[in-house]
Amino acid sequence: MKVIYKRIMCNISFKNSFKVEILKASLILTRLSRIMRRLLSYAKPLIVVIVCMILYIFIVFRINYREEYLSILDAFWDLRNTIFTVLVLSYFVNVSARERDYRTRIRIRHNVYCHIMFEYQDCIEKILETLGKKPIEPFCLYSSESIKKIKHYIGKEMNRNKTFISYENNYTRLIEYLSRLMSITQTLMIKKDTFNSSWDLGHNGAMFEYYIETLPSSIQKAIDNMKYSPVNIKQYTEFLKDFKSIVYDIEKLIEHIRIPWRIDVKKHLAIVKLIYPENKKKLEDDYYLSLLFNLK
Repeated sequence: MKVIYKRIMCNISFKNSFKVEILKASLILTRLSRIMRRLLSYAKPLIVVIVCMILYIFIVFRINYREEYLSILDAFWDLRNTIFTVLVLSYFVNVSARERDYRTRIRIRHNVYCHIMFEYQDCIEKILETLGKKPIEPFCLYSSESIKKIKHYIGKEMNRNKTFISYENNYTRLIEYLSRLMSITQTLMIKKDTFNSSWDLGHNGAMFEYYIETLPSSIQKAIDNMKYSPVNIKQYTEFLKDFKSIVYDIEKLIEHIRIPWRIDVKKHLAIVKLIYPENKKKLEDDYYLSLLFNLK
């Protein structure tokens, strides 16, 4: 049977196509659920409006008591159209303003994410190249598999001395790259307030704050170690440990920034696993799918 995924027409078995459609429906329901939660969260400011409306109705009731209204319920009923209009108008004005703010922040967040990711990965690749390692991936921070390769390489080098010569000869350049990583992180710290309150960050906001505060400390530790200790194998081993810690912090920081676009990644991976065996070439030809799910 034919199914469409990410605008790619795929031929798969009836059983798998049924599973894919269930997963696609689940994705739609999950997105609708997030939208509904967001819309409900916009109703909180209405509490103030409701309290003001109750006070207003109570005043009207007291003024017109026994002339027009025998009970406060009569006042509520008489003013029902006013109450409804004020509540609906207040809600939609609030939704409109909050959604505009949300979409503005999410666009800014995406721009910051792309810029920061490319800046970080450029520095990481230059450090690896300086140590004699060829580039691992064109976008080494785009997928967890690429980051695993980087950490694996750094771990291997901790037990080998052959790249120490490259380290020793390019000592000053490596400090410059670390200083650039610090500069990128400081830029992110300045920009974080432009998107950090966006709805999708949710409970992960605390972890984002943790990693953005931890990363500068990790970078500074590596710089201080290189500047204030003699250049030898011991210092090189310490540098590799510090560099691995920096890569870990950057990985976690990037993961938290891109939460809105990776929140359903497990379900997408489940779909890819179902359609990949019979449609390898089509999926591998999609560069970002191939990179995200490590298809090649």
